[in-house]
Amino acid sequence: MRYAAWLLLMVLSTSSFAQGPIAILDARPAPDSALHQDLGAILGDAEPLVIELVSEGPSEIDREDRVVLAQSDLESADARALSDRVRASNAVVLEGGSLLTWHKTLHRAHRPTRLMYALLSNSREGRALVGIGGAGAALAGAGIVEIADLGEISRNPRRTHKLGARVALGWGPPALIDAEVWGGDTLRTLRLMERSYMGQAAHLGRGSGLVLEPRERRVRVLGEGGVVFFETGPGHRNRHDLRGGRVSLLVRGDTWDLRHGRILSSSELPTAPSPRGALEVALGELSRNPTRRTELESPWGHLLLRVRKDTRILGTETALRPIRAEFDLLNSP
Repeated sequence: MRYAAWLLLMVLSTSSFAQGPIAILDARPAPDSALHQDLGAILGDAEPLVIELVSEGPSEIDREDRVVLAQSDLESADARALSDRVRASNAVVLEGGSLLTWHKTLHRAHRPTRLMYALLSNSREGRALVGIGGAGAALAGAGIVEIADLGEISRNPRRTHKLGARVALGWGPPALIDAEVWGGDTLRTLRLMERSYMGQAAHLGRGSGLVLEPRERRVRVLGEGGVVFFETGPGHRNRHDLRGGRVSLLVRGDTWDLRHGRILSSSELPTAPSPRGALEVALGELSRNPTRRTELESPWGHLLLRVRKDTRILGTETALRPIRAEFDLLNSP
């Protein structure tokens, strides 16, 4: 192997250890909320540079309090002044927009803009990068988009799906991420994960988020809303069914160990999240009666829940939750 190729291989293999935390929040946290406290712990004493993507009005990249960037304003996204501000900031918060509008704004003529390079450089230097709402979807391993907005011609005219999963930047947690406040219920997240052949998906409850900590090789749950986390294994799918998947109900402080592919529960906060959706209620019923058949009907399919030998039931008597229960999703459209 040539020295230059060896050096490049070393850089690629060690770059992740130099990255800072990448957080994805479902929405702007309310003051004094648990999510606001967790965000403060990530940012520390750093005063972040906030970049807001807006659909109307001009860009304002020289404002002191925040940067306002018009959607698809590639000249401003490619401006050296904005790039310099990002590189000099202690942390960056992105908000507004959607997965697709952020992707279109950060690329010019199919190449990255200076803003995208600056964000990546800032993160690789160990500084925090936070995405809120649609910006969080753009940072995630994958997000949900409307097929019509892609402007693509379907290779299979029989497929009439309105939604699909797409990767924009893929810098955050390596999973399909959806949220209650983004318009999706929990089983929609599961169905689109299955349809896109992804291995993991996370559905964020109200007031929650995830943070990827590359140095520790883990993903941690933020806020009080809780996260439903899905996992699938190979060989369990066909056109309308997904069998033998795993589901966990996670709370603030729980972590996903990326090194070993396991969920580590937090001993500090054993209670279940609130408010609860239909699947969270079904998971609570499964925890209270593990031998009972637990089922859930939805427009996204028929869900069967059951415990496994390695399923752990955590929490108090009134707020039980399972870690890695098993599910089958049947007759999904």
